[in-house]
Amino acid sequence: MFKITTAHSDKLNSKDPEDLTVSEAIHTIYPGYNYIDTVYWNRITIQIDRKGDLSSIYNDIVQFVHDIRSGANAFKESFLSSTCTAEFEVRKKDKQLIIIPRFYDVRAFQNGIQIPLSTLKNMDHELEISEEDFLTELYKLLRSVNNDLLSAGYSVQDLEDFGVLVELLE
Repeated sequence: MFKITTAHSDKLNSKDPEDLTVSEAIHTIYPGYNYIDTVYWNRITIQIDRKGDLSSIYNDIVQFVHDIRSGANAFKESFLSSTCTAEFEVRKKDKQLIIIPRFYDVRAFQNGIQIPLSTLKNMDHELEISEEDFLTELYKLLRSVNNDLLSAGYSVQDLEDFGVLVELLE
């Protein structure tokens, strides 16, 4: 099972005219580290905060989507942030993705209890999911971020890579 629930963003900071990229803008608009997105990955849940984690791994998520959409049969993607560091080995089989993660540092829970990293590393986390279902969940997260950026006052003219996000969501 793979599912993402997105944070409800009721109070955002205003845009910073000095921001040049979507990653910088993500870091700017969330006032604290309490905007948490939850990733359900098989039997565990992983918490990703928007200000710190998502602003750091945003470009990696975009690259992940591009790699899937490009038709590559196999690739690796890495996420590196202060509380979400992982590597994903991806293989395509027909329209299915087989994703084998290696978690190096994540806030992971099982049945509401945080899993120690040593235990997490010894668990099997292989995920088999349709390409369409996986992309649908990533698009849900990216759409939420896009809407928050627009609400905070950003546009394609403000950020050099905002156009890439807009194109992904079309």
